[in-house]
This record gives sequence, C-alpha cells and structure tokens, in this order.
Amino acid sequence: MILSTFESASKAVTAEIPISPVGPVTATVNPIAPLWHEAGDLVGISGGVHTRGVTSTQKSVGPDRIVRYGDHPDQHIAVRTPRATPRWTAVLVHGGYWRSPYKLDLMDPMADSLSAHNVATWNVEYRRPDEHGWAATTADLAAALQAVEVDTPIVVIGHSAGGQLALRGVADLPVGSRPTLAVSLAGVIDLERADQFDMGDGAVANALGHHWSGDSPDDVASSPRHRLPLGIPQIVACGLDDDPHLLDFSRDYSAAALTAGDVLTEIHSAGDHFDIIDPVAPLWAEVLAGIELALGSGRVDA
Repeated sequence: MILSTFESASKAVTAEIPISPVGPVTATVNPIAPLWHEAGDLVGISGGVHTRGVTSTQKSVGPDRIVRYGDHPDQHIAVRTPRATPRWTAVLVHGGYWRSPYKLDLMDPMADSLSAHNVATWNVEYRRPDEHGWAATTADLAAALQAVEVDTPIVVIGHSAGGQLALRGVADLPVGSRPTLAVSLAGVIDLERADQFDMGDGAVANALGHHWSGDSPDDVASSPRHRLPLGIPQIVACGLDDDPHLLDFSRDYSAAALTAGDVLTEIHSAGDHFDIIDPVAPLWAEVLAGIELALGSGRVDA
C-alpha cells in the first residue's frame, strides 16, 4: 500500500509518510522541482477575489459553462475547462458550516488556478440544510457527483464542511462509479465530536436538525469517521494553525482509516483554515503535489 509524499513551495519537507497501517517512512522532497511544468508557475494563478480569507490579485476567470442537476437555482456546477486537454478533473465542494451565506465562490481561486494548469474543475453548489434540510443537501451532493461526465481521472476535493460532504458523497457511490481520489481539506469529518464541541455555534445540530446520534443510521452515514473504511484512496490534510479540533479530527481519522485498510496520505503543515484552499499558499502547494504524485505514480487504485 504505497501513499504519496509532498512538496513545499518554500523549503524542503521532511515528513513521516504512512506506507501502510504497519508504519511510516520518512522522506525528504526537493523544493527545487516545480509543482507545475515551469518553476515560475509554482505559486499558481490567483483567483481574483478576497473570499472569506482567500486573497488574490486578479479577477476570477469564471466558468465557461454551468451544468444544472436540478431545478433549484443552487443545484448547479460551475465548470472550467482548460484550453489544452485536461490531465485530470477536480470536483470542488465548498464549506461554510453548511450555512446558506457561504457559496461556491469560496473555491473560485482554486478553480481558476487549477484550470490554468490543465486541470478541469467542476465547482459544486448545493442547497444548504439551514434552508432546505439535511436530506436535500445529501441528495444534491449525490446528484452533483453523478452529473460529472469526463474521461479523465476524477479527484473530489472538499473544504471544511465540504470535506464531510465530499467524503460522505464518494462513500455513498457504487464501487464502479467512484472517483480516483478523495481529498479532505480541514474537513469536519467527525460529526459526533464536532457536535459535542459545539463547533461553528452548533453547526452540526443546525445542519442535521438535531444533535448527532449514533442511533440514527443517517447520522452515522453522514459522518466519514464512522464510515471507515471508505474503500477509496484519500488525502486528508489540515493546517497546523487551524482549529485544534479540526487538526485532531484529521489526525484521528487518518490513523483510523489506515488501521481499517484504506489507502491514505496525511498532510499536516504550517497554515490556517483558508491557506489550505489558497492557490498561492505553501500549504495548498503541498496538498496539490500530493495529488499530482498520487495520480502520476500509478500507485493509486481507481
């Protein structure tokens, strides 16, 4: 069971990289090797908005088409297709503690940057449970994932609450239609403990409509930590400067997933909750290098 290493945009990284549930191996990655094809492109292209913590210097390119998977205005996916043939496709799921004020523009800078480097992006909007109920949100993610039709490897990437939605969504898919890789970025991937800690001013109870319960099959199905093993290769990442609970969730989840037999890369490095989705931040560069290595190494099983 071989996992991936990663690069830093600013310095060499020496990290313990799990190879199997048996134990880790230590590896050092040379920062001189560019993340993209040209060294000058290492930092990527900024997305053009200042969106709840993600800063950039250029206007967002915007999507080239919208795919609708339902009749409600929120049931759509903003698609960016690069000019050259896409190397892979990123399905992006935004966070915001499952609350309606937060929208897919959180992921616009990442989408623009990936698209500029020959990665197609499908940025998912969905109905949030504070206005439409938890069942609607769950159904929307399932429908959105089924709506993605491409001929490239698919990587589903979720940030914060979107990390929960992404991992739950891929776990619900039939085995034959699952993506190549699932990525949680500072994900709220343990709903039981997130509810116990009252994170986001009661965000879990607000989303579910009640406090999380182990006696509820849907509550259990909604919490990635309680779904292990997911049976799909994963990258689980969180900044060391993020909420300590989120960092602990990522570490605990990674250890449990490896023990359960999942193929998983764990990345924890300097950065906060929004650095991990900022295309000019070293933390995102490390995550992206892990994705590229996993897809390009031939070591990730679809």
